[in-house]
Amino acid sequence: MKQVTVISTILALVAICALPSISKMIMCSMAHPCPNGDMIIGDQVVLRIHSAAGGMSVQQRLGEVTTRLNKRLGSKEFDPQYITVRKAGCEYAVMHKESLIVTADTEAAAFNKTTCEKLANVWAANLRRVIPLAKAKTDGP
Repeated sequence: MKQVTVISTILALVAICALPSISKMIMCSMAHPCPNGDMIIGDQVVLRIHSAAGGMSVQQRLGEVTTRLNKRLGSKEFDPQYITVRKAGCEYAVMHKESLIVTADTEAAAFNKTTCEKLANVWAANLRRVIPLAKAKTDGP
């Protein structure tokens, strides 16, 4: 398990280094963990992961979300209209086009005293609002 974590960390770092303007936006990752699994883009918390899931720790999940966002943001000009929420079994997923960004699970929803659907919609709205602002700051003069 430790070897998988090291490899995951290295892969996340390679992805971040390959996209320097994007890596400036996403302040937290496995390499630079934030308290409580906070994902900070620019200077704003856009989502918070509270629990392990899918065989990953909170920090591993955060690293995976960071990698997924970097892939999406680095491929083409980011268009916030393509961030959507979809039902995924009993939970809800925040997607960019057809690619998963993060899943709002029942534990996170319970922690926030809301439903999975409402939490996913909050996360999606935060991403739609914050990423263009952070890109403008990093792409500026």
